[in-house]
Amino acid sequence: MNSSGKTSPLPVIGETAPASPSKPSRPVLAEIQNLLANAPDLPACLDVFEKILQSHPQIDSYSFNFIDPGENALVCARVHLPAGHRELESEQTQYSVPINGQDVNAVAFNTRTTVLVTRKNLKSFSTRTQARFEYWNMQHLVALPIQPANINQPAIGTLVLFSTHSRIPLSAITGIKRLLDSAFPLLRLHHKLSRLEARMQSVRDVESEVQSLLHFIAEMNNLTTVQEIYPRIQRDFILRFRLDFTAVLMAESGFLRCVDTRFTPEDAPWGKSWREHCSELSYSLDYFDGACSDAFLNNRPLYFADIRNLLNLPMSKQDRVNLEILKDLRTFAILPIRKHGKPVGVLWLGSLRRSNALSTKQLVLIQHLCDFLGSIIDNAQVYTMLTSLENQVVTLDKLASHDRLTGLHNFGSFEIEINKRLQAFHRHIKPSPMALILCDIDHFKRFNDTHGHPAGNEVLQEIARRITDSVRESDFVARYGGEEFTILLNRCDLKTAVQRAERIRLAIMSEPFYIGDKKHSITLSLGCAEARQSDDVASLIARSDQALYAAKEGGRNRTIHLA
Repeated sequence: MNSSGKTSPLPVIGETAPASPSKPSRPVLAEIQNLLANAPDLPACLDVFEKILQSHPQIDSYSFNFIDPGENALVCARVHLPAGHRELESEQTQYSVPINGQDVNAVAFNTRTTVLVTRKNLKSFSTRTQARFEYWNMQHLVALPIQPANINQPAIGTLVLFSTHSRIPLSAITGIKRLLDSAFPLLRLHHKLSRLEARMQSVRDVESEVQSLLHFIAEMNNLTTVQEIYPRIQRDFILRFRLDFTAVLMAESGFLRCVDTRFTPEDAPWGKSWREHCSELSYSLDYFDGACSDAFLNNRPLYFADIRNLLNLPMSKQDRVNLEILKDLRTFAILPIRKHGKPVGVLWLGSLRRSNALSTKQLVLIQHLCDFLGSIIDNAQVYTMLTSLENQVVTLDKLASHDRLTGLHNFGSFEIEINKRLQAFHRHIKPSPMALILCDIDHFKRFNDTHGHPAGNEVLQEIARRITDSVRESDFVARYGGEEFTILLNRCDLKTAVQRAERIRLAIMSEPFYIGDKKHSITLSLGCAEARQSDDVASLIARSDQALYAAKEGGRNRTIHLA
């Protein structure tokens, strides 16, 4: 206002239209100001402005944009598009424009002047502005800064108006600008409050995310194989983010190969063909092989809020085949799985029911989880490798210490064990009793000569099984050599050793041996001896061997003991 009380000319960049600015009548302005004053928050303030803007027949569309907390970009808070483009409103909301470029929003915000755009001066602005102008069939675009009267205070955003059929009258622009100016204190207050609430919500979200991450990490740390990890993480993502399908692709020999996929419901009509497709699915690490390779090579997530908008665009053969199988796919995200910041694979997430199924905050959280997953998967692979090596060591140790035919301990391990047990026996003044049994298959050479060595091997295996079933777990059973077996018994005196030997003999004698379709009777001769304080290994074995010899000389199929 100048000293005469008249409205000062509206500062304008671009084309100007000679018109006398009009102002709303005082009762109307007072009513609007009252509505704004009673608005509880920024969205309610924008609701009031929307009613005003929609009452202007020359204004087809508009958007309110506010500076972000980092003051680097203008973020769309409310948008209304022409009838033919309404479906894009959800995508435009929260869209950000850097304030350091030539976008019409940035120009209005930085110069703090109203910007008018028509086809005549369109090329003065950014390609994004030009593309919007053409795509939405604009005839006239106006960007108004949302700013205070005091030029030393910063603007907080912009209001963009446009028409698809005619110029917006300067009188309408002036009236709307006047309302913006009068409402600025309330808009600034609610904008600050909304940012404060956003920060508080961000803190709450971070706290929730931290709890979620800690829970997720604790669960994942309990898993030790990728066969456990892959399905678990996918089921978790499907449930947590209400998705329909996931897949894990890991880098291997220059390719990204699908290692696992999950979807819901499990009996989905496309499930069988998708699972078969994934069993052969791989991407070469080449930008031209599709979006998956691009996300991996650039180490950045790709998010497609609505796949339907891409169906008519050029894409790789691989991506086209995926979409042909997942023909109802709406939302699709590809996120790199990282280890120490470098990609080692990618995670696919998709919804077949909803577009824009994942928010920015959710995508950030998922990427954090994917950054952790790389290490978890690597740890599991290392654990699997170490377990495999340990199993190989155990296998080699068993091969070295066990008889390959019968699975019993061999003579070498028997020598080690009897030395160890005798040393323990001698360390005590009153040791627990210890005994040794030697067994020999009766007439085994004749059996081999008559029925052949393969049949003899089957007899040896069955005898080893029956001996093992007849003794305690703490007893040490070994194949002593050829057709001879030995059993070391701790906490066992001579009387008990004879009882155990008889149990073994009866187990062999009482049940026939079936070799092929033939039945055979096999018997054992057994010799028992109890360890003495004066014994060494040789003397204990010698007494057992003497008892065994006596059993054979006495007619076989019997147990003899020597004190």
